[in-house]
Amino acid sequence: GFSTSMCSFLVSETIQYYKSHGSDVYMLSLDASKAFDRVKYTKLFKLLIERSVCPLVIRFLLNVYIFSSATVKWNNCESEPFSISNGVKQGVIISAPLFAIYID
Repeated sequence: GFSTSMCSFLVSETIQYYKSHGSDVYMLSLDASKAFDRVKYTKLFKLLIERSVCPLVIRFLLNVYIFSSATVKWNNCESEPFSISNGVKQGVIISAPLFAIYID
């Protein structure tokens, strides 16, 4: 993956290149900061099955996602664990490809 500074550099260089060649430049920016949280498991696993992903991989991912839980910590207090019912885990290597499959 690219860092945000690398992505900014690539965008800047691309704009500069096309402007130097006399082209108009148009850009669209989408904020996907919460997009990973909106992934519905039923749709994601249906898509993985449709794409003929190895059943063992699907089974592994099902176990990782279906049995996930979280707690909230605040002021030295911690909530009871609760189930996570949607979203792909951010910062995990497999998350970006899973999200790409989901939105494709």
